[in-house]
Amino acid sequence: FYVNDDGKSDMNIQLNFGAGWQAIAKGGYVMAQFTGDSGPRTIQYRTLINGVVENLGTFDIDIVMSPQWGSTDINFPATADHSGANVHIEFSGQHSGFPLQNPVILVEGFDPGQVAPDLVANMTWITLSSILQNLRTQQNLNNDHDFIYIDFGNGTDDIVRNAALVEEVIEWVNANKVAGNQNVVIGHSMGGLAARYALSRMAKAGENSQTRQLITHDSPH
Repeated sequence: FYVNDDGKSDMNIQLNFGAGWQAIAKGGYVMAQFTGDSGPRTIQYRTLINGVVENLGTFDIDIVMSPQWGSTDINFPATADHSGANVHIEFSGQHSGFPLQNPVILVEGFDPGQVAPDLVANMTWITLSSILQNLRTQQNLNNDHDFIYIDFGNGTDDIVRNAALVEEVIEWVNANKVAGNQNVVIGHSMGGLAARYALSRMAKAGENSQTRQLITHDSPH
Protein backbone atom coordinates (compact mmCIF):
# COMPACT_ATOMS: atom_id res chain seq x y z
CA PHE A 1 0.00 0.00 0.00
CA TYR A 2 1.17 3.52 -0.73
CA VAL A 3 0.58 6.28 1.79
CA ASN A 4 1.24 9.70 0.33
CA ASP A 5 2.83 12.61 2.15
CA ASP A 6 -0.01 15.11 1.85
CA GLY A 7 -1.61 14.06 5.14
CA LYS A 8 -4.85 13.08 3.40
CA SER A 9 -4.43 9.30 3.17
CA ASP A 10 -4.13 6.76 5.95
CA MET A 11 -3.85 3.02 6.30
CA ASN A 12 -5.39 1.06 9.18
CA ILE A 13 -5.16 -2.58 10.17
CA GLN A 14 -7.24 -4.67 12.56
CA LEU A 15 -5.49 -7.77 13.88
CA ASN A 16 -8.56 -9.44 15.37
CA PHE A 17 -7.14 -9.58 18.88
CA GLY A 18 -9.12 -6.85 20.62
CA ALA A 19 -7.09 -3.78 19.73
CA GLY A 20 -9.51 -2.42 17.13
CA TRP A 21 -8.32 -0.47 14.13
CA GLN A 22 -4.71 0.67 14.38
CA ALA A 23 -3.07 3.29 12.19
CA ILE A 24 0.15 2.39 10.39
CA ALA A 25 2.54 5.24 9.71
CA LYS A 26 4.45 5.35 6.44
CA GLY A 27 7.32 2.89 6.78
CA GLY A 28 5.98 1.72 10.16
CA TYR A 29 4.65 -1.52 11.54
CA VAL A 30 2.28 -2.83 14.20
CA MET A 31 3.32 -5.32 16.87
CA ALA A 32 0.82 -8.10 17.67
CA GLN A 33 0.83 -10.65 20.44
CA PHE A 34 -1.83 -13.31 19.95
CA THR A 35 -3.25 -15.42 22.75
CA GLY A 36 -5.38 -18.55 22.82
CA ASP A 37 -5.16 -21.61 20.61
CA SER A 38 -3.22 -22.03 17.40
CA GLY A 39 -5.18 -21.59 14.19
CA PRO A 40 -6.15 -19.09 11.51
CA ARG A 41 -6.68 -15.41 12.24
CA THR A 42 -8.41 -12.97 9.91
CA ILE A 43 -6.63 -9.65 9.40
CA GLN A 44 -8.58 -6.65 8.10
CA TYR A 45 -7.05 -3.62 6.41
CA ARG A 46 -8.41 -0.40 4.99
CA THR A 47 -7.19 2.78 3.36
CA LEU A 48 -8.79 6.14 3.96
CA ILE A 49 -8.60 9.43 2.11
CA ASN A 50 -9.72 12.49 4.05
CA GLY A 51 -11.22 10.13 6.63
CA VAL A 52 -13.37 8.25 4.09
CA VAL A 53 -12.79 4.51 3.61
CA GLU A 54 -11.69 3.91 0.02
CA ASN A 55 -10.50 0.29 0.20
CA LEU A 56 -11.39 -2.51 2.61
CA GLY A 57 -10.06 -6.06 2.54
CA THR A 58 -9.04 -9.11 4.54
CA PHE A 59 -6.43 -11.86 4.51
CA ASP A 60 -5.79 -14.87 6.74
CA ILE A 61 -2.66 -15.88 8.62
CA ASP A 62 -2.01 -19.12 10.50
CA ILE A 63 -0.87 -18.69 14.10
CA VAL A 64 1.18 -21.44 15.76
CA MET A 65 1.40 -20.88 19.50
CA SER A 66 4.70 -21.67 21.24
CA PRO A 67 4.69 -23.62 24.49
CA GLN A 68 4.50 -21.38 27.56
CA TRP A 69 7.99 -21.85 28.91
CA GLY A 70 9.56 -20.00 31.79
CA SER A 71 11.18 -16.61 31.32
CA THR A 72 12.87 -13.86 33.29
CA ASP A 73 14.50 -10.45 32.78
CA ILE A 74 17.92 -9.36 34.02
CA ASN A 75 18.92 -5.70 34.16
CA PHE A 76 22.52 -4.82 33.36
CA PRO A 77 23.08 -1.27 34.68
CA ALA A 78 25.05 1.24 32.64
CA THR A 79 28.72 1.62 33.48
CA ALA A 80 31.56 3.80 32.28
CA ASP A 81 32.18 1.21 29.55
CA HIS A 82 28.64 0.71 28.20
CA SER A 83 25.05 2.01 28.35
CA GLY A 84 23.54 -1.06 30.01
CA ALA A 85 20.82 -3.36 28.72
CA ASN A 86 17.75 -5.34 29.52
CA VAL A 87 18.39 -9.04 28.98
CA HIS A 88 15.35 -11.25 28.47
CA ILE A 89 15.72 -15.01 28.94
CA GLU A 90 13.37 -17.63 27.50
CA PHE A 91 14.13 -21.01 29.07
CA SER A 92 13.87 -24.15 26.92
CA GLY A 93 10.94 -26.53 27.10
CA GLN A 94 13.10 -28.94 29.10
CA HIS A 95 13.47 -26.79 32.22
CA SER A 96 12.19 -23.52 33.61
CA GLY A 97 15.04 -21.93 35.53
CA PHE A 98 18.72 -21.74 36.26
CA PRO A 99 21.28 -23.00 35.53
CA LEU A 100 21.12 -22.30 31.83
CA GLN A 101 21.65 -25.42 29.72
CA ASN A 102 22.31 -24.68 26.04
CA PRO A 103 22.60 -20.88 25.83
CA VAL A 104 21.93 -18.98 22.63
CA ILE A 105 22.77 -15.29 23.06
CA LEU A 106 20.98 -13.01 20.58
CA VAL A 107 22.31 -9.48 20.11
CA GLU A 108 20.05 -6.79 18.68
CA GLY A 109 21.10 -4.53 15.84
CA PHE A 110 21.13 -0.77 15.39
CA ASP A 111 18.14 0.46 17.37
CA PRO A 112 17.37 4.17 17.86
CA GLY A 113 14.09 3.34 19.62
CA GLN A 114 15.45 3.91 23.14
CA VAL A 115 16.88 7.34 22.39
CA ALA A 116 14.39 8.51 19.72
CA PRO A 117 11.05 6.81 20.48
CA ASP A 118 9.16 9.40 18.44
CA LEU A 119 10.98 8.29 15.30
CA VAL A 120 10.90 4.50 15.57
CA ALA A 121 9.63 1.83 17.94
CA ASN A 122 12.14 0.15 20.22
CA MET A 123 13.36 -3.24 19.01
CA THR A 124 12.22 -5.57 21.81
CA TRP A 125 13.15 -9.20 22.34
CA ILE A 126 9.90 -10.13 20.56
CA THR A 127 11.00 -8.22 17.45
CA LEU A 128 14.46 -9.79 17.54
CA SER A 129 12.99 -13.27 17.99
CA SER A 130 10.75 -12.77 14.96
CA ILE A 131 13.63 -11.51 12.78
CA LEU A 132 15.85 -14.46 13.65
CA GLN A 133 13.23 -17.24 13.79
CA ASN A 134 14.07 -18.75 10.40
CA LEU A 135 17.79 -18.61 11.12
CA ARG A 136 17.26 -20.37 14.46
CA THR A 137 15.30 -23.12 12.73
CA GLN A 138 17.93 -23.57 10.01
CA GLN A 139 20.64 -23.92 12.66
CA ASN A 140 18.48 -26.34 14.71
CA LEU A 141 18.52 -23.93 17.66
CA ASN A 142 15.03 -24.29 19.08
CA ASN A 143 13.29 -26.30 21.78
CA ASP A 144 16.27 -27.58 23.76
CA HIS A 145 18.05 -24.22 23.94
CA ASP A 146 17.76 -21.27 26.31
CA PHE A 147 17.51 -17.93 24.49
CA ILE A 148 19.12 -14.84 25.97
CA TYR A 149 18.08 -11.62 24.19
CA ILE A 150 20.20 -8.47 24.60
CA ASP A 151 18.20 -5.23 24.30
CA PHE A 152 20.77 -2.43 24.50
CA GLY A 153 20.06 0.59 26.67
CA ASN A 154 21.35 2.64 23.75
CA GLY A 155 21.13 0.77 20.46
CA THR A 156 22.93 3.62 18.68
CA ASP A 157 25.95 3.62 20.98
CA ASP A 158 29.50 3.05 19.79
CA ILE A 159 30.09 -0.55 18.68
CA VAL A 160 33.03 -0.86 21.08
CA ARG A 161 30.83 0.18 23.99
CA ASN A 162 28.02 -2.20 23.04
CA ALA A 163 30.64 -4.92 22.59
CA ALA A 164 31.69 -4.34 26.21
CA LEU A 165 28.08 -5.04 27.24
CA VAL A 166 27.98 -8.21 25.10
CA GLU A 167 31.17 -9.36 26.79
CA GLU A 168 29.65 -8.76 30.23
CA VAL A 169 26.55 -10.76 29.28
CA ILE A 170 28.68 -13.65 27.98
CA GLU A 171 30.61 -13.71 31.25
CA TRP A 172 27.34 -13.67 33.22
CA VAL A 173 25.92 -16.52 31.11
CA ASN A 174 29.09 -18.56 31.67
CA ALA A 175 28.72 -18.11 35.42
CA ASN A 176 25.06 -19.20 35.34
CA LYS A 177 25.03 -22.22 33.01
CA VAL A 178 25.79 -25.91 33.21
CA ALA A 179 29.56 -26.33 33.24
CA GLY A 180 30.96 -27.52 29.93
CA ASN A 181 28.00 -26.44 27.80
CA GLN A 182 29.08 -24.09 25.02
CA ASN A 183 27.36 -20.89 23.90
CA VAL A 184 26.07 -19.91 20.49
CA VAL A 185 26.07 -16.14 19.82
CA ILE A 186 23.84 -14.66 17.11
CA GLY A 187 24.21 -10.99 16.15
CA HIS A 188 21.69 -9.13 14.01
CA SER A 189 23.02 -6.29 11.86
CA MET A 190 25.14 -3.99 14.08
CA GLY A 191 24.77 -6.60 16.82
CA GLY A 192 26.85 -8.96 14.72
CA LEU A 193 29.70 -6.45 14.74
CA ALA A 194 29.40 -5.91 18.49
CA ALA A 195 29.37 -9.67 19.13
CA ARG A 196 32.34 -10.28 16.85
CA TYR A 197 34.31 -7.49 18.53
CA ALA A 198 33.48 -8.84 22.00
CA LEU A 199 34.54 -12.40 21.20
CA SER A 200 37.68 -11.22 19.45
CA ARG A 201 38.68 -9.06 22.39
CA MET A 202 38.10 -11.91 24.83
CA ALA A 203 40.22 -14.27 22.71
CA LYS A 204 43.07 -11.76 22.41
CA ALA A 205 42.98 -11.25 26.19
CA GLY A 206 43.23 -15.00 26.74
CA GLU A 207 39.71 -15.20 28.19
CA ASN A 208 37.60 -18.30 27.49
CA SER A 209 34.26 -17.14 26.09
CA GLN A 210 33.02 -20.75 26.09
CA THR A 211 31.46 -20.04 22.70
CA ARG A 212 31.42 -22.66 19.98
CA GLN A 213 29.78 -20.62 17.23
CA LEU A 214 29.21 -17.00 16.18
CA ILE A 215 26.43 -16.40 13.64
CA THR A 216 25.92 -12.94 12.14
CA HIS A 217 22.76 -11.96 10.29
CA ASP A 218 22.71 -9.03 7.86
CA SER A 219 25.88 -7.59 9.44
CA PRO A 220 28.07 -5.19 7.39
CA HIS A 221 31.45 -6.93 7.85
